[in-house]
Amino acid sequence: MPKNSKHVPPALKHGIYSAIGLLPTEDRAEFEKFKEEIFDDYKPVGRSEKIIVEEIACLQWRLQHLHTYGVAVRVRERHSAIYSKLAPPSREWFPPPLLGFEPEPESRSPEELEALRKSVVKQARTELGPAIELVEIGDVATIE
Repeated sequence: MPKNSKHVPPALKHGIYSAIGLLPTEDRAEFEKFKEEIFDDYKPVGRSEKIIVEEIACLQWRLQHLHTYGVAVRVRERHSAIYSKLAPPSREWFPPPLLGFEPEPESRSPEELEALRKSVVKQARTELGPAIELVEIGDVATIE
């Protein structure tokens, strides 16, 4: 990669280097207690030191809770599997469009699609529970 490139590696924007100290499924009280212990260890004096110790606490928390990212991956996979029911029914193989073949149009009525959408949303919320927030926050909950 050229030195003058303005490309920021994803690892610097997401995952372990994320500015988020706490992910949705993590316990805020436990995080605050952990942070207090770190502050007690370093005893920062002044604003700059407090900012640095805060960053250290967040990074150590992230390192100790990397399993949350594994949970996020599994939740995303299950979420995708549940929502795949909304995809139009399709054949495994479509001939190339040059041969004049077109995929079959959607065979489900708008009412059927809406009922299916509602059942899929309900199933996802039921199965995934609070972990669905790991899907909803997007790419922040990834190690990459």
